[in-house]
Amino acid sequence: MRKFLTVMIAVVCAGSASADHIGLYRDPAGQYCALQSPPVGPPPFALYVIHRFNAGASGSQFRVLDTTGFFATTQSTIGPTLGTWNTDWSISYGGCLIGDLQIATLNFLYFGTPLLCTNWMGIHPAPTSAIVGEIIYANCAQEFETATGGRIWFGPAS
Repeated sequence: MRKFLTVMIAVVCAGSASADHIGLYRDPAGQYCALQSPPVGPPPFALYVIHRFNAGASGSQFRVLDTTGFFATTQSTIGPTLGTWNTDWSISYGGCLIGDLQIATLNFLYFGTPLLCTNWMGIHPAPTSAIVGEIIYANCAQEFETATGGRIWFGPAS
């Protein structure tokens, strides 16, 4: 019985471990990863890039793939950047930070173009990533590690 409990605890802990994740969200708290059209409120509308499950990081590198056709207006970030959001973006966090971080805000205009359920934006590896084909972040020891990337889905109002 003791061996069974030890194995069960190991399985539960392994299953509950979370890796770093950089995602796009409709809200600054990182709760909603879907948006029905049309976006409500005065233009522009914002999407938030959030580094979640962060045990300690000082920066990240990725790009945002966009299938929506929204018109990007302004971007703001937690610290200095290199590159552009939709090609190859490196963001410095200004130091070693821990916890869920809103690392960028992307603002867009919506001109009423109908959205299909297949429209999305997603965090993907930058072409110049130090770990080829991976979304990366720098941990507090300035070593590169990989993160998963998230998508936000857009679709017509039901």
